Amino acid sequence: MEKIKDLVFLTKNNCYLCREEEAEDYICHNCRENLELIDSKLEDSIEGLESVYVSLFYNRYVKEKIKDFKFYDKSYLYKPFAEIMIDTIRKNKLDDVDIIVPVPIYRDRWKERGYNQAELLSKYIGKSLGIEYRFDIIDKTRNTHPQSKLDIVERKVNLVGAFKGNNLDYIKDKKILLVDDVTSTGSTLKEVAKLLNTIDNKGVVGLILASTNV
Repeated sequence: MEKIKDLVFLTKNNCYLCREEEAEDYICHNCRENLELIDSKLEDSIEGLESVYVSLFYNRYVKEKIKDFKFYDKSYLYKPFAEIMIDTIRKNKLDDVDIIVPVPIYRDRWKERGYNQAELLSKYIGKSLGIEYRFDIIDKTRNTHPQSKLDIVERKVNLVGAFKGNNLDYIKDKKILLVDDVTSTGSTLKEVAKLLNTIDNKGVVGLILASTNV
């Protein structure tokens, strides 16, 4: 019932983050004050990607909202988050990409949540900007431990072999926007980009909702 209420009563003029105040583009003034906008490129490069852009600093407020988004059935939060990411795309002129590919999650995680948050973000961004998006290019083949709970050595091996490519020929000679919600070390992006780059393309650019690595 809570999910149905969210869909029925929330509009673009309501704040999706606090659900109390009037808003512009789903976020009220007070909640927007808690967001530390970055809208810029990461200084540290990630192997396999031309560049990686981040929309928000992963502060305590953003951490809680993303946790709600991923783990507490608040899938509707893709709307304000995707609008923020669209601003990053426009400010950095990233809308020349040919296709959007989200970082996948393992099938058991998908069944548990009922959605992949990166897919929701990608679909909204793609529809809003008229950019093609595909969810069938990369699969995650096994469950992995959360990167944030591992040390540096464990992180390097945790994701090795966890992804596989599907329909990779489809991205041939295309510029790819790789979308995810959070990154810290960039290991996930690196592993997915490695697969994308097995096919000749015009480059892979990362777009992340939030990161502490800025």
